[in-house]
Amino acid sequence: MKYITSLVLIVLVVVMFGCKSATTEASTKPMTLDFNPTSLTLSKADTLAKSEVKISCGCPFTMQVLAIYGDTSKITFRRVDAYAVVEHSHYIEAVPHEGINATGTYTAAISFLVKHTHDDGVEHTFYNTVQVTMFR
Repeated sequence: MKYITSLVLIVLVVVMFGCKSATTEASTKPMTLDFNPTSLTLSKADTLAKSEVKISCGCPFTMQVLAIYGDTSKITFRRVDAYAVVEHSHYIEAVPHEGINATGTYTAAISFLVKHTHDDGVEHTFYNTVQVTMFR
C-alpha cells in the first residue's frame, strides 16, 4: 500500500510541476507584427500595391490609421475604413490617384496602430509605417 501511495504522490508532483500550461506559454510568448512586404512600389503599369498585416500569434486585431503623408495628391490608400473591423489579417493598399498624368518619382507613407486584446486580458499594441514609392 505504501508503494502505491508513494507512486501516486510522485506522479502528482511530476504532473503539477513538470508540465507547463499551454495558456501560460501562449501568453508569455512575445507577439510580433508581421507584414509583407514592408515597403511598396508602384511602377507605371501598376494599379495596386498591397501589404498584408498580421500578428505572429494569428490572433484577430484592429488597425487604426495614425497618419497618411507625403505625395498624397499622387498616391492614395484605400479601404482604410475596414481597419476598424476585427480580422485575422488586414491589407494596406496603395493606388495611384485617379487621373494622374505626371511623370516622376513620388513617395507617401501610412503610419498605423495595431491593437489586440489577448484572452488573458493583456492588450498588445504595435505601431509601424509602410512607405510607398511610385515611379511614373
